Amino acid sequence: GKTLEDIYSKKDYKMICKAFKKRMGFDILMFNSMKPFAIMTVMEATEMMKGKKTDTSNTMMKEEMDMYLAGIAKEKGNAVIGIETVDEQMAVISKMPNSMLIDYLKNINKEDNTTEKMIEAYRHEELDKVLAMLDDKSSPMGVEFTDEILTKRNHIMADRIGDLIKTKTIFIAIGAGHLPGKEGVIELLRKNGFMVQAVIAPHTFKK
Repeated sequence: GKTLEDIYSKKDYKMICKAFKKRMGFDILMFNSMKPFAIMTVMEATEMMKGKKTDTSNTMMKEEMDMYLAGIAKEKGNAVIGIETVDEQMAVISKMPNSMLIDYLKNINKEDNTTEKMIEAYRHEELDKVLAMLDDKSSPMGVEFTDEILTKRNHIMADRIGDLIKTKTIFIAIGAGHLPGKEGVIELLRKNGFMVQAVIAPHTFKK
């Protein structure tokens, strides 16, 4: 397959390498064959885990939330399954325009700030704010890719979650961006006849 060096011009590739090393602390060479969207994901996750507090007990995030929750489930001997397959996720990633990584890096400070605001909005149960940020027309994702990475996947997730919860009690974790809106997973489950309501954790951040 093509590497990042094959995909981008010398100028853009140089910018990618410089931005990656500044954030990650090492060269991009071992990640050179990854898809542009995967590079974005790695960089965002690294920034989020740099001393970001995950709850009011002042504990620090040491890994991504999905891996953290999967680890707890495995420790308890619970089965862990995916709502999507790896092939389905890779198919979505492959549709990302190459320009998206460049736009992201040019606006990386703004993107970091948006991610922080989205986390805070989710913590305070303000899904309307999460939706507003996702609908931001200046986002490097663009309308078409947003439809691929969120809207279409929301329908798939809602259908599969519906099948799962008909037969058993189950804990399901999905990204906050998949929750709000008329075509978010919450509303789609309600349209399919399920009652969906918030369960507030005792350590939830106060408004």
